[in-house]
Amino acid sequence: LGTNVAYGASFSPDSSQIAYSQQSFSSKAYAGTLYAGSLTDWAQRTTLLSSAMAPVWGPAGIAATRYRNVVVRMGGHRMRMVQTQVWTVQPSGTGAAQLTHYRASGLTSGPSAGVWTPSGNMIVGDISGTDQGDLATFAVPGGATKVLNKTTISGPVAVSTDGQRVLLNSGMDGSDVAIKVIGI
Repeated sequence: LGTNVAYGASFSPDSSQIAYSQQSFSSKAYAGTLYAGSLTDWAQRTTLLSSAMAPVWGPAGIAATRYRNVVVRMGGHRMRMVQTQVWTVQPSGTGAAQLTHYRASGLTSGPSAGVWTPSGNMIVGDISGTDQGDLATFAVPGGATKVLNKTTISGPVAVSTDGQRVLLNSGMDGSDVAIKVIGI
């Protein structure tokens, strides 16, 4: 995959390409540049998004989490935070669009993409922050958000082939971690 590849990679539906994020670890950026490319010829990659990571290739394109630095007030003090949004883009690098428009507050940074539904009309992910990760769905297109499970940490693993259920990890490392199945 080359060097400095981090924060996830995802196969295309036919497994002939991957999407991945690459960054210089000497930078202060939270995320690198998102690329799509052939498994056999790394020189033939397409730049998809900057400041993005954790790509998820699905039936309607590639979803990724984009990061930006923001300043928030907490307890009368200003502090820097990272805010996230889910974006979608086509493998050709065209059609990049912000899917979610979540207004983060406090220690919540925002939504992240996890897995597509088989129909491509929804992405299951989370709305996360410090010690929080609420499982949520994001409609494609439009980005309408529905929280499915409010818990300490919930991470989607897979969506059933009928698109009606999600398999998830729930809990935090070092505590009671459980695998659950819930309806979408």
